[in-house]
Amino acid sequence: MPKHQPLYREILKKSFRLSWENKWLWIFGFFAGLLGNGLAYEVFFKNLDYAGITGWNIGSYIPPIYQKISFLASLKTWGAPWSIVLASAVFILLGAIILFLAITSYGALVHGSRKALKGKSDFRECFLSGLKNFWHILGYNAGAKILIYGFLFLTSLPLGWYLAGGKWIALPLYFLIFLLALAASLVVSFLTVYASAGKIILGEDFFESVKNGLVTFKDNWLVSVEMTAILFFLNLIAALLLATGMIFASVPFFLLFLGAYLLNSAAAFWIVLALMLVVFGLLTVLVGSFMSTWNLSAWTMLYMRIVDKTAVSKIMRLAKAIPAYFKVK
Repeated sequence: MPKHQPLYREILKKSFRLSWENKWLWIFGFFAGLLGNGLAYEVFFKNLDYAGITGWNIGSYIPPIYQKISFLASLKTWGAPWSIVLASAVFILLGAIILFLAITSYGALVHGSRKALKGKSDFRECFLSGLKNFWHILGYNAGAKILIYGFLFLTSLPLGWYLAGGKWIALPLYFLIFLLALAASLVVSFLTVYASAGKIILGEDFFESVKNGLVTFKDNWLVSVEMTAILFFLNLIAALLLATGMIFASVPFFLLFLGAYLLNSAAAFWIVLALMLVVFGLLTVLVGSFMSTWNLSAWTMLYMRIVDKTAVSKIMRLAKAIPAYFKVK
């Protein structure tokens, strides 16, 4: 593949076509999107959301389900509330199922994207590939989550000191640690993507994939950042289009709500509301699943271009082309 071909345009077009023509990959895309690791720029917003807000409030890390069960607190068994036991069992079971599907789907989607480029693949083959690499991908993501949330907690400490004691030095320290934590979190996110791709595509073992993932990022950090910026804007556009579509789709539901009001029918109101929620939910799931598939397919193709040594940063290509404009013909 010639090195002069536009890198991102080619990757985005191929990954878009692959994602659109293989809609069964959207099933994997839906669950893989639950990991929240496929896109490095998500880390930026996690830092903005949590840094300085949670601070010393350890209770904010507790699942909110436990805040909704006080009405069962009077029922006790073995000295523990039935509500806590039941909520814990349900939370752990659902969490384990979702985690299993998300991890397996991530590996299946990377494998499916690679196979779809070179030929045909099927659901069973991709699922088995995700299952085969389950523990490795779980290790990458678990390590990444621990590190990222550790960075977030460390970032919040200076602000907690400032709010508690009013020392002005804590504010510049907070912003400095925030920037360092953000950079470290982004590196961890990129490492997760590249290590997972190395394991699934190249068959590397765990530590080899982590080591090579670091080398891959070090040698291609500018390409990685550029891809992140491009995918960020594409996802932003997709979100705006989804919101616009929902606005237009809400018009007939508004008329139906008006009809239910004029008929003074509570049943009609609830039927229309349920139908609206189903339609909006399906739209969100479909768009989200497609975008997750597209994004992860694009990252997989970028990794394959990096392995083939044909991934060249746009900024670097422009920098090399600048002297040509000043040459005297």
